[in-house]
Amino acid sequence: MGTPAAQTDGAVVGPVPMAFVGRTSTATAQDPVASLRKQMRRAAERLPEGFYIARWYWDIESGGTDLDLRSRTDVWQQFTAAGIPRDGGMAQLRQAISSGQPPFAAVICENIERSGRDMYDALRLERELRAAGLPVFATDEPMDAQAPEAATILVRRMKQGMAEFFRYNLKAQMWEGLKQYTIAGYNIGVCPYGYLEDRTPHPNPMKQSMGATRARLVPDPERGPWVTKMFEWRVYEQLDCNGIARRLTEQGAPSRDGGPWDYAAVYNILRNPKYTGKVVFGRRRNAGDARTPGVRKVRQVPREHWTWAADGNEHPALVSMELWEAAQEVGKKRGSVRDHTAPPAGRNLYPLRSRVTCMQCQRRMCGLTASDTRTYYVCPHNPNNPRHAARNPDHVRAAFRDHVIYDAVDGILGGLLSHDMAAVMAARIPATQADADERAAAKADQLQRRITEAEAFMKGLVAQLGHLGDRQDGAARAQRDRIDEQFTERYNEHAAATAELETLTASQPVADDPGLIEELPYAPELLDGAPTELRARIYAAFQVHALYRAQQHQATITATVTDQTPGLIAALLDDPRTDHDTAVPERKNPPVTAIGCFSFVIMN
Repeated sequence: MGTPAAQTDGAVVGPVPMAFVGRTSTATAQDPVASLRKQMRRAAERLPEGFYIARWYWDIESGGTDLDLRSRTDVWQQFTAAGIPRDGGMAQLRQAISSGQPPFAAVICENIERSGRDMYDALRLERELRAAGLPVFATDEPMDAQAPEAATILVRRMKQGMAEFFRYNLKAQMWEGLKQYTIAGYNIGVCPYGYLEDRTPHPNPMKQSMGATRARLVPDPERGPWVTKMFEWRVYEQLDCNGIARRLTEQGAPSRDGGPWDYAAVYNILRNPKYTGKVVFGRRRNAGDARTPGVRKVRQVPREHWTWAADGNEHPALVSMELWEAAQEVGKKRGSVRDHTAPPAGRNLYPLRSRVTCMQCQRRMCGLTASDTRTYYVCPHNPNNPRHAARNPDHVRAAFRDHVIYDAVDGILGGLLSHDMAAVMAARIPATQADADERAAAKADQLQRRITEAEAFMKGLVAQLGHLGDRQDGAARAQRDRIDEQFTERYNEHAAATAELETLTASQPVADDPGLIEELPYAPELLDGAPTELRARIYAAFQVHALYRAQQHQATITATVTDQTPGLIAALLDDPRTDHDTAVPERKNPPVTAIGCFSFVIMN
């Protein structure tokens, strides 16, 4: 370990200064003052003859912190007033070591774990001390000012390994305890917005005497309904997080901090599965030290590794699991498209923004206002861009006037809002669950026949292979290769059909019901002369999408009606900003969740 500079031939020359190294964990886990005083007392009692402590280096932080990231907190400041001397922490100790002229000749600690619970970092510190000729002593080890015994090194390495094992084992046990806490239905962490905590005393008498409690979630009567609205706006109106935040602020929804809503607050709520009625744990894991620049602090954990509360340990849900699942998919479909309720980036608002796709390149067509104020929807494909040209060499210019598509869409939606569209749709859409079941059964029979045929064919190939026996002539080898090729083809066909059949049988087909159109309010002239903002909101309510074919000058327009569409249109009619003279008929609950999409072809 090296020899102190103040020693000659084993004799100590004058008092030898030493540095004390101490560490205690967080202030909430123990009493740092009492712990540090105990460490300092033991170090003073075990000093070798002729040595004294000249410098005091200690920190209040986890022993698992990386050696290069030590001494970056200021928690220690509140304890120096207690009379505990401090010349710095681990970072200052290492600076003194590397200076070449450290103000001490050796280092002492209560036990080697105080330098760190990570064995790699503890060895790094020892190596740095050894390079500077400075020994390190521990009060629970034999002390030899000349050099440590081999047995001392062995014991130290075993203790360092045990310290690291203890640290990781303790973390694993704590993690499992938190998982069990979750399975029992108790909330972990911050109470989610929209809920309150119903706290009960901890069942452990010792923890109970310390004031520990356990919490279950109960809905907040004031904030809970706003959470439900957020998910409904996200799914049924396809709003982005900024659009939801704007609407919450406009409608006076109370935020957690009392200020205006923002993207992050809405995003975190929409991602939290606790609103489905079950506590969830383990969605994220630490990916690195929070103070490491440029390092992602957490990583997302795959959903199959989450821990959910067990059945029977649920709390009242604010949204259904189906609605929560649908909200997770909205962001994937939206991509980076701005919300239709967002203020326009320029001076123009395009109601069909992100709702028109070019058939040739599958890119979204964007709105464009010419110098003469005429508005177009244009494909962003640029034939002069080598990447665009290479990807779609036969791409022709795709653009059309906005009024052309508006007239077509308005005609479709006006028909849906009239009294006679239900009869038209009934002729186009299978109307009963029996029809849907019949289609699914026919498809299942077809897949089963393919599976049976593939199995019979593979069995025949195996029989042919058996007839070849041990023959090794050229014809036999060629025949084996041919059998192997055919077997592989049939095997792949069998696997694909089996997977498709499993998917078909696992899903429950929902029959389209044109009767849902009858639930829509009667408002055939709602879009006549409607301003662009209202038009955009109506298109969003019907989830309008157009697929444009430039070569044929045609567009396939799709409008979707769900069980939420009648309410969305009724809300627009009730909105004082909507100029209308139509009445809203009484609505009843629809019998199904959705009826699907209607497709129409228009000429440009």
